[in-house]
Amino acid sequence: METRDKRLQILSKSEVEEIYGIPKFSDEDRELHFYVDSVLRSELKKIRQLNAKIYFILQIGYFKAKKMIPLLDTYLMTDDIKYIGNKLFNETIQIDKFDIPISSITLLNTKILNLVSYSFCKFEIKRDIEIRLKNLAKIYTKPYDILKDLINYLESRKIILPGYSYFQESIGNALSKEKKRLGKLILRNTSKEERALFDELLMKEEVIYELQFYKNEPKDFSNKELKNEIDRKNFLQPLFTISQSIVSKFKISNENLDFYGSLVIYYTVSKLKKISGKTIYLYLICFVTIRYKKSYDNIIDSYIHSINSLIKNSVAYKKNKILEFNILGNMNLKKIKTFIDYFLNKKNLEDMKFKDVRKELDEILDDEEKQQLSNFLSENTYDFKKFEWDYFTNFQLKFKTNTRYLFKELDLEFKKSEVDLLEAVNFIKGRLLNKKSIRSCAESDFPLNFIPKRHQKFIIGNQENPEINPDKYEFLIYRLVKERLESGDAYFKYSINFKSLEDDLVSKEELKNMDLLEEKLNIPNLNTPIDKILDALKSEVEAAYLEVNKNILANNNDFVKLIKNEDDITWEVKRETADSSGNYEFYGQFKKINIINLLNFVNHQCDFISAFSHILDKNKKKEVETNILNACLVAFGTNIGLKGISQVSDVKFSILRNAAKSYIRLETLHDANDLIINKIESFEAFKYFKLDELDLHSSSDGQKFGTQFNTINSRYSPKYFGLEKGITSYSLVSNHIPINAKNIGAHEHESHYVFDILFNNTSNINPTIHSTDSHGINRVNFVILDFFGYKFAPRYKAIKSKDNRLAAFDDLSSYKNFIIKPHHKINVDLIQNEWDNIVRIFVSLGLRKLTQSTIVRKFSSYSRKNRTHKALWEYNSIIETLHLLQYLNDPVYRKQISKSLNRGEAYHKLKRAIFHANNGKFRVKTEVEQQIWSECIRLLANCILLYNTYIINQFLLNNKKYDFETKVEAIKKISPTAWQHVNFYGEFEFYRKDNGINFSDMIDSIVLKYFGQNA
Repeated sequence: METRDKRLQILSKSEVEEIYGIPKFSDEDRELHFYVDSVLRSELKKIRQLNAKIYFILQIGYFKAKKMIPLLDTYLMTDDIKYIGNKLFNETIQIDKFDIPISSITLLNTKILNLVSYSFCKFEIKRDIEIRLKNLAKIYTKPYDILKDLINYLESRKIILPGYSYFQESIGNALSKEKKRLGKLILRNTSKEERALFDELLMKEEVIYELQFYKNEPKDFSNKELKNEIDRKNFLQPLFTISQSIVSKFKISNENLDFYGSLVIYYTVSKLKKISGKTIYLYLICFVTIRYKKSYDNIIDSYIHSINSLIKNSVAYKKNKILEFNILGNMNLKKIKTFIDYFLNKKNLEDMKFKDVRKELDEILDDEEKQQLSNFLSENTYDFKKFEWDYFTNFQLKFKTNTRYLFKELDLEFKKSEVDLLEAVNFIKGRLLNKKSIRSCAESDFPLNFIPKRHQKFIIGNQENPEINPDKYEFLIYRLVKERLESGDAYFKYSINFKSLEDDLVSKEELKNMDLLEEKLNIPNLNTPIDKILDALKSEVEAAYLEVNKNILANNNDFVKLIKNEDDITWEVKRETADSSGNYEFYGQFKKINIINLLNFVNHQCDFISAFSHILDKNKKKEVETNILNACLVAFGTNIGLKGISQVSDVKFSILRNAAKSYIRLETLHDANDLIINKIESFEAFKYFKLDELDLHSSSDGQKFGTQFNTINSRYSPKYFGLEKGITSYSLVSNHIPINAKNIGAHEHESHYVFDILFNNTSNINPTIHSTDSHGINRVNFVILDFFGYKFAPRYKAIKSKDNRLAAFDDLSSYKNFIIKPHHKINVDLIQNEWDNIVRIFVSLGLRKLTQSTIVRKFSSYSRKNRTHKALWEYNSIIETLHLLQYLNDPVYRKQISKSLNRGEAYHKLKRAIFHANNGKFRVKTEVEQQIWSECIRLLANCILLYNTYIINQFLLNNKKYDFETKVEAIKKISPTAWQHVNFYGEFEFYRKDNGINFSDMIDSIVLKYFGQNA
């Protein structure tokens, strides 16, 4: 039977201490937090005893730091108590005599809370929390996410947080009750016969369980794999119909739905059989819902891939035919010389008859050669597109074999404006499903209204004598359906990535309570009138144009170079040298540390192993499991694999395999990474990695990795993989630290994931400025990031060619004397009229109604050109203009962008060094496994970064031989992204006792010597 411990482990010890513990103040902190203003001074006069006065100031200071009143602990508060006594009361406090009665503490705490307008978490508030927990359990499955929401909720109501144990018990109960609620819903809304259908998934069919077949993903786009995927979709259809009706009653988030369904993927069938009845039905229903939709998406993706491949082949065919066309044309042209010589040698041309001339020409050129030569001589008017379309007649089996099979499975809806195309689709599909030949149709049967004018001559020939080519006609329909799927004009309501745009966005009903949404989403401009926003932007744009032009004309801009012509003055930019960051010689002096000792050291610092909970939240880990989990992390992160690591270590393969299945998941890896990242962020040295004193800069970029086995997201990219396939690992790096990452297909546009990876960062490192290279730019990223509080600052490969993106609010004639001038005027009316729809898009992104990359992809598509899209693009051009003008005008800004991107490149090198085994190619067979191995690489990288940052931090805090500013300047020259002092190779002894690392010798002998020379 499945059980759940009442006391959930939501936070690590360090995180509990961070929230509830007594703050550790420096002298500067004490001066700030224990400052007594006039209000406090008047309150102190009402308190008689010195100890009570000190306690009052002490807790006021702690409250300023943490919005908490910690329990009195004179041992931990000693330094603070002595500081307050000496500084404010000129008294030496004896800590062993510092005592306050409980009754006085209660009165003082009440006084403090009244002063700061806060209150304790009383019964009525806990009743509200209980109601809120019911709703939160429908949205989140991770206790941490629920706790975070509750903390924000209580802070917004100015309520002191209750004890951690209260949260553990109440959140645990809420999650348990939610699961029971769903179980009861299932039993009430399904019959025994319907539940029996789900039971059959766990039955063994011949060699394997039936469920295992459905869990498998297609490896590639081969006919065999696609046939299996279509079979899965068709087999799941009746189960999906049952599931869909039940899931609609669940009222749970997509995140919860995904989590419950993912448990079926992670667990073997034998383990699933041991789970109690109601719970297993919940998991299976959610799994069927997700898997059916994923099957449909895979079929659509395969269809699009198939059409794109055919188009690519037809273009290649056209190029070969053009080459052949030119060769034959030149050959036939030479033959004409014989014909001309015939005329030159004839003396009596007047007596020649036409039939004799024709006969002579026929002997030189046959009819086909004559036509070819005629076409060759009229090359300027000859339409070579004909060759491209001929491909689909000459090689008809290439699309009829595979594409037809996929097309028949598409059950799409179309926009109302696509009625003509829908008629043609139904015509072709009807013939195919009834196994009737398309060629046997009378020409009058073919719907023709859908054919675009540019294609008509290739499909139906001459309008006077139309002759329909059935092969080209059929492919045109397939091609147009593919284009409508990409533009969103064709969709499937039970898809994940190909739903209609209307289904992607929040409903208009949800938008009515805008105040609640603003509180939930924390979007600053959500309720601001668009007129006010545009007025502020107009002022910014005008000021930016004036400043950049003023500096250029005053020769204060070394980046922009003026070119004076006779009639005009143009400009170009100077090429700047790339800035290389990081001084790796520093780490070369260190004795190498093996990866096991490093992991143990990092775990001692932040207890990241605590994030690896069992998938069913039971079976508490034993002491030894830290070593086993370390082995799994090294196996995946270095690409050695579980079998490989078992052969070169002291851990058996069977133990590793069981631990990996139970503990190593995307959820736990993400949480573990966050614990490490948050610890790095807490170091004093971390803030000196910043590129800007006020803002935190980040960058994202993709890195290509080959794949040894085919997966549906592995694609060809000759530039990176040669003749093989691979994926893109897309990473978000801030202050050298990879704070988020995800794998995408090598064919996918990186710009669709910029907001996704930023917004879904859950670490304590929250960047405000974000950079990418040109791959991160599209038509909506500037405005989306701006609206959510980020400044998008990409680096352009050729910025002079981007000046046509500059826009302004006033007429262009107003800028005729400017060097840097706008190229189009902002359509303010369009933005104002479409503002409600634009807000709806932003809210949908903020609520995570769907993967943000899907919405971004749809809105950045050039094939979508409705009014809302155009308005969004107009708004985007305003924000991009501000960035372009600052980029041209501000050398510090450009340098920060370049440095941020260089830090991302340095992280890529670190990843390559870690993922070294088996030629650095992924050797797993599913997308989920690829992502898990990627997260393990990131975790090992973060461990190295924490270790390096710790060393630098020790120097900053402990060394007294150099003044603080000297140490800070030295730190700024060191990058923590270095690994030559870490050993990834050799044999591994995970059970060997770790003797720890002697940092005192390291700091004294090596670090001081280095900093002394380079400070």
